[in-house]
Amino acid sequence: MMSGDNSFTELDTTISMDPREQRRAFLITYSQADISKVPSCSRFSEIVLEAFQSASSNRKIVQWACCMEEHADGCKHYHLAILFSGSRHWLAIKNVVQQAHGITLHFSSQHIGYVAAYRYILKNKQPTDVLHSSNHPNLREISQNKTKTAMKSNRNKSKNKKENSVDEINENKTSESRPRKRFSNIDISNFLVENNIKEKKTTFQCCKRTSASRGARFIFFYSQ
Repeated sequence: MMSGDNSFTELDTTISMDPREQRRAFLITYSQADISKVPSCSRFSEIVLEAFQSASSNRKIVQWACCMEEHADGCKHYHLAILFSGSRHWLAIKNVVQQAHGITLHFSSQHIGYVAAYRYILKNKQPTDVLHSSNHPNLREISQNKTKTAMKSNRNKSKNKKENSVDEINENKTSESRPRKRFSNIDISNFLVENNIKEKKTTFQCCKRTSASRGARFIFFYSQ
């Protein structure tokens, strides 16, 4: 395990995502690779990129990185982190590669965001040991903790925005359902005396000269 800001969490990359889930970034693994079919990172990335590009979508590939690792038993496997301009489905891509090349890909549900996926494939390696897309940014120094904090902050902002909207709707409903204050007989009597009102016609003329809210309310209740 790497120390400091370059630490990472070892997670099971073979736990697949929900078939309905969409993401902008994926960590894709080909375990127990058949080297006769896929002899290099270059070939593996080519297979995956072609599968995504063959699917109808306006979400473009932004960047990717690929590595090969060897287990203690000698078996090799590939990891590929890939980022798109927008969210995409993954199951159709897995099926395309399976049918065309007889390769089973695993789309990890444990790595959220491109930085997390990239840091995973970079573990214990130098950037030169990883195959990168052209113009790939240097992400090695990005702190995983800062990335997780930013993602948590964005989720909290979204949650608070929804809660505030609900509170505002409930407040409006409460305001609308609150009954209007009715004039008592004493209120009506005082209003008539204060404004020297002796007949109904005069009442409406007087209300025009009073405050809009008080006059309108008096007309409403006096005319019932």
